[in-house]
Amino acid sequence: MKQMKYYISVFLILSIAMTFSHIVAQNFTVKGVVLNAETNMPVEFANIGVENTYLGTASDLNGYFELELSNALSDKTVMISAVGYKTKSFAVSNWVDVEDVKIQLIPMNYDLSEVDVTAKSKIGYGIIKSASNLISDNYNTHAFSYKCFLNTSNGNGNESSQIFLMTDKTGYQSRTFTDAFENRNYKVIENSKQEEPQSFSEGLTFIDQVINSDIVRCPGNILSTESVSDFEIKIEGTDVFDGDSVWVISYESNKPTIQNCGDPNANSYSGKIWITVNNNVILKNSSVVTRNNTFIHGNDFNEPQNAPEAKVQYETEVTYRKSEEGFILNTVDYKYTINSKVSKVFLKVIDVIPFDGSIKGRQYFNNEKYNSHFWNSFKKPE
Repeated sequence: MKQMKYYISVFLILSIAMTFSHIVAQNFTVKGVVLNAETNMPVEFANIGVENTYLGTASDLNGYFELELSNALSDKTVMISAVGYKTKSFAVSNWVDVEDVKIQLIPMNYDLSEVDVTAKSKIGYGIIKSASNLISDNYNTHAFSYKCFLNTSNGNGNESSQIFLMTDKTGYQSRTFTDAFENRNYKVIENSKQEEPQSFSEGLTFIDQVINSDIVRCPGNILSTESVSDFEIKIEGTDVFDGDSVWVISYESNKPTIQNCGDPNANSYSGKIWITVNNNVILKNSSVVTRNNTFIHGNDFNEPQNAPEAKVQYETEVTYRKSEEGFILNTVDYKYTINSKVSKVFLKVIDVIPFDGSIKGRQYFNNEKYNSHFWNSFKKPE
């Protein structure tokens, strides 16, 4: 009997030791930096702690910190707070196997009724800078594909629709012209035109003009922080958009350039942007650009002969919506006017699907065959 108790005791001790060893083996250290989302300057003495535990640390004078965690805490939440900033939270599970963490805290915005016009303008600049710097936090940064509906109508009364797939290899990670062009490809899979295009211009997809209106994904707009000082900024007030409280901010470029407008030939550039109050997500943007010749994005194969004298205006309204992996593009309304002749393009993202690496390049010309079975059963989105 004593011998049996001995073996049981040994077994229990070994079990406890093995369990302890397993838990210790799952410990990991997170290293990171806490930054001001508006200025990218370090936030010192920020509190970083696991909610409902005694585990925590603080950032140093340069914003850096180290925090030891365990997989056993994977269902817990890390809270980051600092005086004068909005508190931010992350799931511990999101930090497993992550070497370096960058945390951007949003400065607190105070009651606008208590500040003057100049101060309101400065707050507006800060909100836009924070929104831009937080794009990779708020939007989908994984490889994915869009399934899109596109409707085009021109000044001649012709209208057509397309379904196309667009892949994005890097998502909303990098806002450069090169990345936006090289890592986004598309192809048309359904075409509503029953007749063959009678000219090259009739077959053009015009998808480039529309997808480049995604100001969160593409540079050369109000979200380009290096040139935001080129704009006059005014906070129009707050509103509600898609159930979220938002800042409504108007802007106008003093001198449009390719850096702040994306169009080297623009004469004017102005608009409004809707940014959530709580986490600085861009939900909507509307803009108007005028210029003296044709299309903006270098993809105009149908340039009229009188292009240098043409009076051109294009208006865009872009909206975004939340997906499982973060916010994504939702709709684009694109209106293009040349010498009073109006063309309109409407894009609606109808699905987000896994990344399709088989799609290479961009399909500028649409000669897909008409599929009556598809279009007879397809319900046009709004």
